[in-house]
Amino acid sequence: MRCRKCGLVWTRPLPSATDRSDDYDGRYALHHATDLPPHYLPHKDARAAAQHRFVLDHTGIGASASVSVLDIGCGVGSLLRAFAADANVTDLVGIEPSSVMRARAARRLPERAVLLGGLFTPEAVAGRRFTLAVGSHVLEHVPDPVSFLVDLRSCVEPGGVAFFEVPHESAATIGDVVRARWAGLMHVIFFTAPTLADVFRRAGWEPLRVAAVGPPLPTFSVVPEANRHWRQRWRERLGSGATRAARGGAAAMGTVEAFDLGEDPDGAWLRIVARNPGPGGP
Repeated sequence: MRCRKCGLVWTRPLPSATDRSDDYDGRYALHHATDLPPHYLPHKDARAAAQHRFVLDHTGIGASASVSVLDIGCGVGSLLRAFAADANVTDLVGIEPSSVMRARAARRLPERAVLLGGLFTPEAVAGRRFTLAVGSHVLEHVPDPVSFLVDLRSCVEPGGVAFFEVPHESAATIGDVVRARWAGLMHVIFFTAPTLADVFRRAGWEPLRVAAVGPPLPTFSVVPEANRHWRQRWRERLGSGATRAARGGAAAMGTVEAFDLGEDPDGAWLRIVARNPGPGGP
């Protein structure tokens, strides 16, 4: 479905909270139950390092005397780990619905980190307020991103900031999902730069920076190989002069070079930092 007013695209029907929780601690946990492939942690850590730099570059967090961080969908803890190295970060809280990934995160994070199960709600963090809330490839899984971001504002201090990264979607990507009948099982919301900024504004946030980053791969999508002949598309794109960082196919998406390519209007990922202006919104 596409909103005629704002252009936001979403799948229909949308999954319930129970369905989403079952997916993460069921199929998702099963997928990661065995030993992780050798590239998995370097991939996550390289992405987190680039995201960490983006936050420091576009907010005043680095100059704050004391920073508390909430990571929603923290996975193996890569982004929390990046912020844990900052001297001014005093508190680390992660929410991760997958018990398998949560256990992995616990082994990689300092003892002061608090890890919670389930999906994010204000009640999950017991009314705490944070200086910084982050989420990497989470918002595209949320059926109602505006309500989610309204709830998140109640957990961020006035003047505090949020950082999120999502896939940069295109008509081709969305078409892949629809043709593969994959709607609703993975990504349920499909963002462009304008629609990402719009959902933050509608939730009362003040966007500070929205940027497309990474290799220019607007047709990259979550549809698995069994459902879509994506390898052929990679060959076609590489043959037509795609960037060096894209060479080698999908595995290149996880290289340090790919995450450090910087801003590109056709970049595969969107990053946003937004400020909580306090009561009443901007």
